[in-house]
Amino acid sequence: LNNQKVMKDIWKETDLPLKDKIAVGSVWFNDMSSKKNKYNLGTDFDLINEKDFIVYYVSSDEEMFGFWDQWAEPLGTQYECILKLIDIFEEQSVFDLFIKLHPNFLNKSNSVMKKMMSIPLKSNSRIIMPDSDISTYDLLNKSVGTITIGSTIGIESAFHLRPVLMLADTKYDDIGVGFKASNWSEVREWVNKYRDWE
Repeated sequence: LNNQKVMKDIWKETDLPLKDKIAVGSVWFNDMSSKKNKYNLGTDFDLINEKDFIVYYVSSDEEMFGFWDQWAEPLGTQYECILKLIDIFEEQSVFDLFIKLHPNFLNKSNSVMKKMMSIPLKSNSRIIMPDSDISTYDLLNKSVGTITIGSTIGIESAFHLRPVLMLADTKYDDIGVGFKASNWSEVREWVNKYRDWE
């Protein structure tokens, strides 16, 4: 929370012209979506999907721990959230749900990967493996929205003008870049809001 307060204070108090603030503020985001980011694997390609899609980016545990005295999962663990999202997306027919596993999952145990591989998908949900040829940023730019439980891809998605839904505390949930749900009714309302725009 203090880091976010410092960010907001610096933005308000600096006397740089707006275009210079944006230029400085964009450096990190541009670096993350470049090959300077060791997790930016894969390449851009002609992703063809019949329907618009929203991506749930599964976080690596290292992104979520160590930043809070106590970190809460009000909607459940990542795995539980994935199962619930699959059910919510199955209730509508406008969007597909893509579940993108973080590249760091390649370093996880076989049991963790086996659990993720056995997620019971439904007709409009699919898993994108951590070693997929699909670039995270190509996926982001072709999606219509982002869901995350704590990954920094949430704030990056906001930078790329994608609506962002957060399912737990993040390092950026107090600076106005998206919506943090406190219950599953709010998650369903968020999905339906974008469905109704179509």
